[in-house]
Amino acid sequence: MKRLFLFMFVGFMLTSCNAPKRVIYREASGRNIEPAQGAVITPLVADLEIISQQSVRNTITFDVVVKTNMLGEIENFKRMALLQTAHKYNADTMVAALMNVDTNQNGNLEITVTGYPARYINFRPMTEKDQWITKFDGGSHNNKKKEQKVSSGLGGKLLGGRKK
Repeated sequence: MKRLFLFMFVGFMLTSCNAPKRVIYREASGRNIEPAQGAVITPLVADLEIISQQSVRNTITFDVVVKTNMLGEIENFKRMALLQTAHKYNADTMVAALMNVDTNQNGNLEITVTGYPARYINFRPMTEKDQWITKFDGGSHNNKKKEQKVSSGLGGKLLGGRKK
């Protein structure tokens, strides 16, 4: 009797170890009709005020070791460094920003941003007098769709940096 249970147990263990994992996936889709909605928005114009007449410099070190397979993600880190520099100087943007990308002695990514911090002021609706602006912005006020470059690879994970 013990042998029978032993053989059954061993047989059960062997078959259960080799059993493929089964994934159950269900998806449902439906059709609905939404009423068309749209809005025409008066374009907004603002002035840009340079906060500092001297260029500022800010170095940010990211806790990321640079590897060859992440070189395409450097643009994301440059944008994060630009944003953190603007925040440091209570600015909305950086004018004439230059970025120096380097690695430190530990192999971590280090980005130095140099530029002029600026903020948007005097928001107002666009008037006939401001129509000249549309020649420079590509007419984005007409609700034309523009292609956006979307970077992938980090999966939406934001990696914070520390200031040097």
